[in-house]
Amino acid sequence: MPAKKSLRIKLKLAKKMKQNRPIPNWFRFRTDNTIRYNAKRRNWRRTKLNLYDGCLFTHRLQPVILSSESSYWAFLRSLDDM
Repeated sequence: MPAKKSLRIKLKLAKKMKQNRPIPNWFRFRTDNTIRYNAKRRNWRRTKLNLYDGCLFTHRLQPVILSSESSYWAFLRSLDDM
């Protein structure tokens, strides 16, 4: 993750931080304990978010800047050939 983050990335990270919390106890009581934990809980070491800002990264971590939608699909086809 780069040190300088765009607003789009910051907003996505903020949303993911808000989502990553246990369910409140009042909700557990309201559902008669049928929902006991947050199944979508995420750990920062185990599961990564795969965020990118305007460029795609290959397996060598070299940024690929895409200018149009057609070059995007060509790039994805080239990844399938690898």
